[in-house]
Amino acid sequence: MRLVKNKYEINLMREAGKIGVSILNELINNIKSGITTKEINEQAIFLCLKYKVNPAFLQYNGFPFAICTSINEEIVHCLPSNRVLKPGDMVRMSLEFYQRRGLGRQPGRREKTSDRFQLPDKFGVEIPMPQIY
Repeated sequence: MRLVKNKYEINLMREAGKIGVSILNELINNIKSGITTKEINEQAIFLCLKYKVNPAFLQYNGFPFAICTSINEEIVHCLPSNRVLKPGDMVRMSLEFYQRRGLGRQPGRREKTSDRFQLPDKFGVEIPMPQIY
């Protein structure tokens, strides 16, 4: 395995990182109390199409979703569900995708991205995120 990347590979990595951040930012901006994590998954699929990337989780060994989500006390990598988000919920999500153009025979650059955020409480006040060290 090569550890040194050439300029082309570095540019692919940079582009993949920008796409990942863009998708997560758009998801976060559209998430609000009253929607389900399945709806977030549908938005993620739409955004992957918009940015011309293939979600890596979707259909991997039959996995039916593009993202993994967890709310509050749930362990990471839970399946999106019909659970409705409430004010103050802590939401975590993970997305992996392949860029559609690849290097040689590889299917494309694989990028992992994830984020966690907390919905504002019922009064619209943003709750500070707990720091994990």
